[in-house]
Amino acid sequence: MNIRSFRIVPVTVSVIMALATGCGTVSSTAPTAGQPDPGEADITVAAIPATDLAGLYIAQDQGLFARQGLHVRIEQIPSSQAIIADQLKGQVDISAGSYIAYISAQAAGARFRVLAEAPMLRPDTRVLVTTANSPIVAVDQLVGKKIAVNATNSIGTLLIGVLLSDHGISPARVRFITDQQGFPAMPAQLQEGAWNAAFLAEPYITLAGEKYGDRVLADLDQGSAVNFPIDGYVATTAWA
Repeated sequence: MNIRSFRIVPVTVSVIMALATGCGTVSSTAPTAGQPDPGEADITVAAIPATDLAGLYIAQDQGLFARQGLHVRIEQIPSSQAIIADQLKGQVDISAGSYIAYISAQAAGARFRVLAEAPMLRPDTRVLVTTANSPIVAVDQLVGKKIAVNATNSIGTLLIGVLLSDHGISPARVRFITDQQGFPAMPAQLQEGAWNAAFLAEPYITLAGEKYGDRVLADLDQGSAVNFPIDGYVATTAWA
């Protein structure tokens, strides 16, 4: 299955509206007679803590879910890959993260539906960073180096692989290291020297620059990856 053809199936209108837009287009009034019943009133959404999914957190903070008759609990996760096993067991209703893990799971027999798209790749949203004093100043200097990602076989490894390939470098010539704690811990751990570069999303790109002086080695929104689909809100077909 190709990411660009991963099918989006509309489900439960009030849930999708809130998840997809976060604010602005969701009704600000409580459900009244004649409005669709939300069906599942208590919903757990597992999401990576990144600005891509700001709409989800805004909707929660502004009470937009509650106004649609929903009680939503947001569980922060390091990657979509980290939550799939729990989601297949029914412990999580909706998860929000990159599509790679869902496609891999579906290829192995799981069944998911994309309820709503989240952002496409844009400039300054996914980058590779190095420390302020790193000798690495060009992509071709990554050969033989360690690169930290928030999950193995994830959107990070895919985008970095595209970047390397566009520069004539096989992705097999770098070593990907998974940080199980995800983006929030990665800027600090990069300073300890366990890796040579790290894959980051906002707001952790800004944090790494402001707090540690880290440099952006490469913006991943380039070459073959421009406008690439990144995240979505996904549920199992059984839950949907």
